[in-house]
Amino acid sequence: MRLTFVAATLVAAAVVAPTTASGATASSAPTGGTGYAPAANVAAGGPIHGMIISDANQPFGANAVDLQRLANDGVNTVSLYVTNYFTDTRNPKIVSGLFTPTDAQVTAVIAAAHAAGLAVEVNPILWAQGKYIWRGALDPQDIDGFWASYSAMILRYAKLAQSDGVELFTIGSEYNHLERYTGRWRSLAASVRQVYSGKLTYMAVTYQLAKVGFWRSVDYIGTSPYYALSDAPVPTYAELRSAWNRPFRLLRALWLKYHRPVLFNETGYLSAQSATAAPWVPKPAGPASQTLQANAYAAVLDAASTRPWLKGVVFYKWTAQSLPTDKTWSPRDKRAECELARRWSPSTSPRLPDGFPVGCIGADLAASAGMP
Repeated sequence: MRLTFVAATLVAAAVVAPTTASGATASSAPTGGTGYAPAANVAAGGPIHGMIISDANQPFGANAVDLQRLANDGVNTVSLYVTNYFTDTRNPKIVSGLFTPTDAQVTAVIAAAHAAGLAVEVNPILWAQGKYIWRGALDPQDIDGFWASYSAMILRYAKLAQSDGVELFTIGSEYNHLERYTGRWRSLAASVRQVYSGKLTYMAVTYQLAKVGFWRSVDYIGTSPYYALSDAPVPTYAELRSAWNRPFRLLRALWLKYHRPVLFNETGYLSAQSATAAPWVPKPAGPASQTLQANAYAAVLDAASTRPWLKGVVFYKWTAQSLPTDKTWSPRDKRAECELARRWSPSTSPRLPDGFPVGCIGADLAASAGMP
């Protein structure tokens, strides 16, 4: 059953004038995990409460229809993966392809996000042309030739980001075999700063974080923290909150060493049982479970709120076409959206009669329908 139509109908009938924030800490000083954090502060280094709305190798801008809804939920930054393709891991050429957007398309989505009161992160990303190969396997034999092409791509998008007023720019993402070229990354970051004045980051997988040698060349230590948290089919909030203690100790050590805040630049959970056992796996291992996804969202945000060195969390990923009954990453119309909105939404956002954010309508419907 599609509940989004019902949700829209109830919202139209039941939204009341904004009142004080409910649940969570939206009225307190914002942190990387909780509290309302204005998008206007992101450019100056304020907390990042983000959502990926344009995924790699997918139609660009398809989810921009929900920008205002995300702003109402308290999201202050939307992340855009801008896809180009590599032809081979050992002798790669960088080429455009099916889902490479035009510069005009990128500019249009950035403008729409800014018009909705949101900051923007641009993440140019390489995807395998043809059969899927993870970009972390890229290991060119001719590093000089590849690096010239890669640098040209990054600098082109950095100039576009500058002209469009983008607040955060990613110079690379999970390129495990390329991360050993420390000098090249430092030089690239310096070149980007010549044409782009916003914040810079690089995103590494968790087991590579300590090996990256160019963290001082960017503003944020970016990572995709898909840590295994629990093997339970539906772990409790308390179990998941506790499971973050060890990863946070490791991440804090990086902050102390490099004096750069840590940014969870991509993290998320399927709305399915056992999704916290191996969160990086894209296929669900169990039945649908809004409860697991909601517990995971709540746990990471509350754990993050007590770590002042954590700049923020960017969730993977929002899909405007997702259903409350599916087993996808998207929190839309699910309990996870409510957990996010309760912690992030401003007091001026539309509210339900019980005082909770409108983003909680899906959770209310799930409860009334007896959904797991």
